[in-house]
Parts: sequence; structure tokens; C-alpha cells
Amino acid sequence: MVHDRERIDLTTAMARLLTDSELRLAFRDDCEQLANELNLCCDDRAAFLGLDVDQLDQQADGLISKRREEVARLIPETWQRLGPSSDPLFRSFAESFWPASHKRHTEDAVAFAKFLQAQSIIVVYQPELNWRQFQLSDRRWRFCWIRDYLVNEEPHRALQLLYRWRGRHYQQFIT
Repeated sequence: MVHDRERIDLTTAMARLLTDSELRLAFRDDCEQLANELNLCCDDRAAFLGLDVDQLDQQADGLISKRREEVARLIPETWQRLGPSSDPLFRSFAESFWPASHKRHTEDAVAFAKFLQAQSIIVVYQPELNWRQFQLSDRRWRFCWIRDYLVNEEPHRALQLLYRWRGRHYQQFIT
């Protein structure tokens, strides 16, 4: 029953619309019904119903573009290896995952790399993924065996040392 759930405000409803393409489709089909399903506050109902779905789509595209740029910056070798398929793959990923914490850009990069691995796309540059996962962890040390560490564009086997010292993260490679 709708009355048992807590009502949401316009800001929360808009955030959900911007991060969920299925909700935007439902809004386009029947915004009144969606307002009821979301259990929107009465005070915000008129503003919600007056939202322009095309503008919401543009805003959502802008947010995904910003996320894509951050992920490309955080895992550049992986991104380069994807080539022209990077944008459609990221869009597919972005529809299913939305990071929420203050480390959202790093979370996005790690989740995207794992998404690629789950899709059996073997372009993930493992040292980048290890580095970003370490940044999200609370571990002080981590050692990783790398099969494709690039030195002058040539893959080499290496030991990747990841460590935290006085609040900063460091990485070293031994080839």
C-alpha cells in the first residue's frame, strides 16, 4: 500500500530519473502513474509533472559523458585498448551502475573494468585495475603478479607493489 512507504521529495525523484533510463521511459509514458509509484510528496507533484523529459534525457547524457571522461582518465590504457567501442560499452555499463560514494569516480572505473571482464572483453589493463582497487581498499600493502606490464609498448611480467604510507598511495613495479 502506498501510504506505508515514506514519501520522496522532488530532488530525490529527479535523481532517480537522471540515473535510471527505465524510469525516464516510464515518465515519458505516464508521468502521473510514475509520481504515484514513487510516492512523491504532494507539494512537489506539480513540479514533477511539469518536468521536460527531453531535458532530463539531455541532463542524463551529460552526467554519463562526465562519468565517461573520468573513467577514461583513471584507466587510460584500458580505455585506449577499447578503441571505438569504448563509448557504446560505457553507455551500456552506465545504465546498470551508478556510483554513490565520495570515491565515485574510482568506483566507476573499477566497476567498468569488472563489467568488461564479465563481458569477456580482454582489454582490461590489469595494473590499472589493481591500482584503482587498492585505492578503494583499506589495505596497507598489496602485491600483484602482472603478465602484461608495458615497458616501451612491450608486455613484460612484473611484480606490482601497492602500498599506503602516511595517507598516500604508491605503486612500484619490479620487472
